[in-house]
Amino acid sequence: NFLCRAFAYDRVTKRCHWLSFNSLTNGVRKKQDHAFDLYEKKDYIRNCIIGKGADYKGTISVTKSGIQCQAWNSMIPHEH
Repeated sequence: NFLCRAFAYDRVTKRCHWLSFNSLTNGVRKKQDHAFDLYEKKDYIRNCIIGKGADYKGTISVTKSGIQCQAWNSMIPHEH
């Protein structure tokens, strides 16, 4: 299953390239390229939680104080 997190528009060929990663993905090299425009889906670059966070797709996995977040599918240490 391909999950499109961003796309790059190539100004020379006038084509879009779908990307399964974004600028926040580990290992991505950030280099300015004036031949491409990068468009990222805001759900994957937004690092804030709105409401209860059920739709959160960002990259933050620790609390403001540095405590590791509990996995959504875990009932330990707290029940939902």
